[in-house]
Amino acid sequence: MEKKWWSKAMDWLAVLIFIVIMLTCWINKSMQDVFLWYANLIFFVSLALLFFSQVNWWERLQNRDYELYLVVIGCILAVVNLVLAHSHMGAIFTIADFLLMLYLADKVKFSRNMVLSLTVICAAVVLYWVFYKRASYGNVDFNSNGASRIVYTAAVFWLYGMRWLLGDHDKIGERSWSGLFVLAMAVILWQAVRLDARGTVLGVIAAVGMYFCFPKKRWSVYLILACSLLFPLGYLLISKLGVMTAVRFAGKKVMSGRDVIWSAFGELYIQHPIIGVGSDFERLVPQLHYKEVHHALLDLLFVHGGSMFLFALYFFVKRLRGLFETGDDVKWWTRSAMAISILYGMIIMGTFENYYIVAPCSTVFFLILVLEHQKRTEKENGVEER
Repeated sequence: MEKKWWSKAMDWLAVLIFIVIMLTCWINKSMQDVFLWYANLIFFVSLALLFFSQVNWWERLQNRDYELYLVVIGCILAVVNLVLAHSHMGAIFTIADFLLMLYLADKVKFSRNMVLSLTVICAAVVLYWVFYKRASYGNVDFNSNGASRIVYTAAVFWLYGMRWLLGDHDKIGERSWSGLFVLAMAVILWQAVRLDARGTVLGVIAAVGMYFCFPKKRWSVYLILACSLLFPLGYLLISKLGVMTAVRFAGKKVMSGRDVIWSAFGELYIQHPIIGVGSDFERLVPQLHYKEVHHALLDLLFVHGGSMFLFALYFFVKRLRGLFETGDDVKWWTRSAMAISILYGMIIMGTFENYYIVAPCSTVFFLILVLEHQKRTEKENGVEER
């Protein structure tokens, strides 16, 4: 069925918002300082546009779409938890964005021109950072870890977007795509090393390892999430034992201070495991210099509580499992394998930063999920949208 003009306009407006978020947060530090505070709110607006444009929400409510009910209940519960925790209410957009983008991931479709526009923008961002900024540790106006995440996020979407656009008309060949993947990861790794960004280095290692070495089966979803969630416990244990205080990795001490951050937030969370501690970090952890959880999933758990975390984890697991083919296996050279590897790399990077749960990086995580589900739907229906 041909989409109505207003629906197409809403889709394009959402895409333009994605582009604005990327350009304002990834190019100029002064603009980032202004727009980053509102990025999650702006991202929510774009998700809302896609929701009302592409989801027949009234029909889904009438047909008892339990996922939509879960999103609605989850958002209401999140507001209640934040009120009970005496939190800043702006934190609602972090969890609302995460739930909504995961709900929409297998329902939204983008046109080729939309994907092309986003791919070109990400390509321009990478070229800007590599050839113009030429940033290195101590010689970059952005936070060095944040700068490396920008390069990774933009580069992986550039690569994936090109492969997605070629689709069934791909003449490059499987080995060539693998070579391009290695080249992209090498550039990202080079930039991450220049910036002493260890989280990005580990993310690259995880992405390459997943692409070439690790079996791409559904159970890997549980493994990658378990690694991300359990790593802080192991890190805290090492910190308590004091066995690696002098060890250095990528030019910095292995014990980077995240042990102090995770310990402080963990002690608070134990007192409020159901509703969470909220986001008023100035009041909650005045002793910490960096008032951020520095872990995507733990941020959702600590700030919004165990009750909300279960909602988020349910959607997260389901959408990641949905990336795998019916046979529960993805061949290592396929586009799906590239998407899964990239997303797993992002999850590992999210073990050290909030990263994929906050805009603008969450936009790329969302886009790859959407486009991969879209290709799978088209393949199952025997339709290739242009």
